[in-house]
Amino acid sequence: VDAGAGRVDVGQREAKSLAPGGSVSSWGPPSTEESFGTSAHLIAYQTTTFFIANNPTTGVPTLYKKVNANTALPLINGIYAFQIRYGEDTDGDSQVDVYHSASAVAGWKSVTAIRIETILGSDDTGMVTKPQKLAFNQSTFNATDTRWYMTQEIVSTLRNRIN
Repeated sequence: VDAGAGRVDVGQREAKSLAPGGSVSSWGPPSTEESFGTSAHLIAYQTTTFFIANNPTTGVPTLYKKVNANTALPLINGIYAFQIRYGEDTDGDSQVDVYHSASAVAGWKSVTAIRIETILGSDDTGMVTKPQKLAFNQSTFNATDTRWYMTQEIVSTLRNRIN
């Protein structure tokens, strides 16, 4: 970054992919610069990872959030499963035709929605008389204990991806 003469010049040292679906095509080959006005806002790039692991304090599966190389922070105890699927418009009518995992998405530009599914479990056992069976992620979740489990699903359209 070089500030001077009423502008900010931003350079890219090496070509990087911003997949899924994004690109910085106007920056061209390595070491190409772009100029922006002094009122431009540059936002630091960060990677946010969500994952489930047993909480060492409670021993219960917990949803964690990790930003860049920082220490992962526990968000919610009792999350036994967490699945994100991406809704693709395969025929150009701005309607979701099929949901896929990230690795199965055919074209990121056709993704118009995300579906997040979770399985939440109670802290205590003995909440139900026998282990539950729940529909989850196009299959069946078979509980191995008598905790009370429930599924939750959230579907959201992606801004700027619908007409």
